[in-house]
Amino acid sequence: MEKNEGRVALITGASRGIGAAIARRLARDGYRIVGTYRQDGDAARALETELRAAGGACDLVVADQRDPETLRVPVDLVRERYGRLDAFVANAASTVFVPLVDLKLHQMDKTFAVTVKSLLFGTQLCAPLLAATPEKPGGSIVAISGIDSQQVLPMHGLLGACKGAMEILVRYLAVELSGQRIRVNAVNPGFLDTASSRYYVKERWQDVVDWTAQVSPAARMGTPEDMAEAVAFLCSEASAYVDGQTLTVDGGLQCASFIAGTVR
Repeated sequence: MEKNEGRVALITGASRGIGAAIARRLARDGYRIVGTYRQDGDAARALETELRAAGGACDLVVADQRDPETLRVPVDLVRERYGRLDAFVANAASTVFVPLVDLKLHQMDKTFAVTVKSLLFGTQLCAPLLAATPEKPGGSIVAISGIDSQQVLPMHGLLGACKGAMEILVRYLAVELSGQRIRVNAVNPGFLDTASSRYYVKERWQDVVDWTAQVSPAARMGTPEDMAEAVAFLCSEASAYVDGQTLTVDGGLQCASFIAGTVR
């Protein structure tokens, strides 16, 4: 495939969970995937093998976004191999689940760096490749937010605040990057069946699954694939008039009535 032919997506935290689902979904749309991961090399290699076997292009590289400077590695790969970028998905997240009053300074720095600084610095690096040219339309940036930015969850205070900051950055970036024809949006999920969700809830996982099925209009727990569909939409021309928005994809959970524990 010649340089500058076909679409290219850069996805952070792409080896597992939501990131891997997004990579699979965008690959189905013809995107060549460049992704990052921090430590699960086996999962990264497995995803590369899977997408390449399906006829796509996928390269995952290490980028520990506790130091956002490491994002230069995947961005340089995109520039050198493809010379263009059509979608930047800021998916990586990391935190520690403790009360706000017990947070250590290094834990604050880590969560802010991975969530907020990486979105902003990644955008600075990617914008020149995403900008519209005579050969291609402008690209799309999608930030993956979290339910904890809108709903208070125990021990999620710092992550929820950082995800809220992401959503505010989305609005400002949409305005500032409009001249380059780069759209910027976010997706905010409800409760999703991911490894991190299971780790957070631990032995109460089935209770959360049952509760979500009971109160949510969709009557089920969300999946990484649900998020991936929303991201694919925001990266497509079908969403050309959607900019600076946070799209809530939670099966209607936020509009559920919790009175008597049921909506039906």
